[in-house]
Amino acid sequence: PPLISVIVPNWDASVWTIRCLRALEQNTSARLHLIWIDNGSDRSEHQAVREVVEQFDHDLEDHAAPLGFSGAVNRGLPYIRGDYTVFLNNDVEVSPAWDVDLRRAVDAAPGAAGPLLLDANVGWQSTRCHRDRKSVG
Repeated sequence: PPLISVIVPNWDASVWTIRCLRALEQNTSARLHLIWIDNGSDRSEHQAVREVVEQFDHDLEDHAAPLGFSGAVNRGLPYIRGDYTVFLNNDVEVSPAWDVDLRRAVDAAPGAAGPLLLDANVGWQSTRCHRDRKSVG
């Protein structure tokens, strides 16, 4: 099976991060490589997440101060070794077969793919995928 590198930055919020990691573990059919970037979490929060992270094939960076999502993702880029790469907020819980759908979408039209989001107030987000059918050249 293919390898997916998933970069997950976090700053505290260990409960959310652990839920995110457990969902990845349970709902991913591909091989998973976790890149965890800790943005200066409190030591107890850091340790709680670390105990779960160590159950994965993983790389990690621990920073003393928050880098923000973009800064943390950028710090994770050198660790990528997967066939696919995902930048994932630590409060996301992936659904079953999420990686199959992602790989199918990216393989059909290489580039970037985004998720469908569930908003507790309105239900599934209404989205459509549009492709430019004009020929290039």
